[in-house]
Amino acid sequence: MTWTSVAFLCAGPLALTLPAAALAADLTLAITPRYAPEEILARVTPFKERLESTIGKSIEIVVSPDFKDFEKRLKGGEIDISYVDPTLYPSASDVVDAVAMSSTGDSGARLRGIVITRADSPIVSLADLKRHQVSTVSLKSAGGYLSQKVTLEQEGIDLTDLHIQEAVDNKQENVVMSVFYGDVDAGFINEDALHIADSYVPPNRIRVIQRTAWMPSWAIAVKRSLPNQVKTKLRDTLVGLKGDDAALKALDVKAFVPASDADYDVIRRAAGMKIPQR
Repeated sequence: MTWTSVAFLCAGPLALTLPAAALAADLTLAITPRYAPEEILARVTPFKERLESTIGKSIEIVVSPDFKDFEKRLKGGEIDISYVDPTLYPSASDVVDAVAMSSTGDSGARLRGIVITRADSPIVSLADLKRHQVSTVSLKSAGGYLSQKVTLEQEGIDLTDLHIQEAVDNKQENVVMSVFYGDVDAGFINEDALHIADSYVPPNRIRVIQRTAWMPSWAIAVKRSLPNQVKTKLRDTLVGLKGDDAALKALDVKAFVPASDADYDVIRRAAGMKIPQR
């Protein structure tokens, strides 16, 4: 790997200074920094190479040191192509536009949350959650909070009647373990994270009491100022990727499907955000 293929955007005394030529690519590409830099590169490089070969543009991978830096650069227009979570995308949609969504499982290009309790808990329905302690991944999580919020509100349950707290480090496994050890009475997590803590928590000790509202999946977003022909080529490339493509395998994605900004209005409503005029 050469410095012409990736830029580490770090802060502090360990920041790297790259020569100007190393940052001369046509486009920049970044994903939400959920992994260590080395893993991000391993996941994104095949995707970058596939896009370069089909859209005819050189692409620079940008690795932010943390979510705050990534969000700042995304909203500042420094990232041309991004793979971004469904709650961050709407907050940056005045700068970027969704062109595709990822499909990662049998549910297609959507995700949802679940409400869990200990198997021996007296809580058996959403109504039983009132006045109980509930752990959530994050108040900004699509599948770990907003999905549950939508369903609770549809059931006429006021979230202020629940004592909701965010999990340590915003990790889903910490929600599961807090429920198992009795630190909280119930938990909100993504449906696909149900077995994330099986190494520590016997699966039969956790019970799902409700599967909650569907939310859109992660977005491939492009800077709105990019030429339309580049956006169209990018969308066509993404939708045309087949299941055995190295780019999909590296991202742990089964497929990409076309998406539009309006697909994320459900997130905006759940988060109390303004719906843009179109």
